[in-house]
Amino acid sequence: MSFVGGRANRKATEFTFQAKDALVAKGQQEALNPNIITNRICDQLTNVCQANAAAKTACLDAKAQIQALGTRDAATAEKWNELLGFAGTDVSQ
Repeated sequence: MSFVGGRANRKATEFTFQAKDALVAKGQQEALNPNIITNRICDQLTNVCQANAAAKTACLDAKAQIQALGTRDAATAEKWNELLGFAGTDVSQ
């Protein structure tokens, strides 16, 4: 997941979340609410990626943890990436 300011004609100071994978992000606009994007990512694992049950379960667990955090900042995207095994991923792109 990325967390970038200025997407889609927004102000540079207005940051939004988006899936980093183009296949997962296809058809989904960026969102101020990370839960919209976590939901999309988990849905796409089933609908497009044909992920296995372990991946889907990991996604749902991570989604619940992000929702429980209640944050909307870069740390939110970093935590999501960490929970799914992508710790250290640059969230600013």
